[in-house]
Amino acid sequence: MADDPKASAPAETPATPAASTSVAPPSGAPLTIPTPPPPSPVKAGPFKFTGSGPGGPFNIDGQGFGVTPGRVIVSGREVPLTRWKDTSIKGYIPMDMKPGSVEVTVNDQKITAVL
Repeated sequence: MADDPKASAPAETPATPAASTSVAPPSGAPLTIPTPPPPSPVKAGPFKFTGSGPGGPFNIDGQGFGVTPGRVIVSGREVPLTRWKDTSIKGYIPMDMKPGSVEVTVNDQKITAVL
């Protein structure tokens, strides 16, 4: 009966976890791999707010909103959203919000608009 080649093979060394920032090249000297910086927050560019008044829909057109939905604040109040794209956002103005001049904030970018 022949010997099992797997039985005499040396044990495999587990791989270094992917989060490791230091590896040893063949020379034995440590090699440091820099960790990339975290992504910077998305900064909205200039935008235009168009609202039809309390209880109605609104549109925000612009650029740089990002693809991940964020928050829209109208006069200090977060409003419900129905769509978020990098260049447009849609939602509704709450029924109890008063018409007139409002401050609209998207990703820390503020403008003054009129409901």
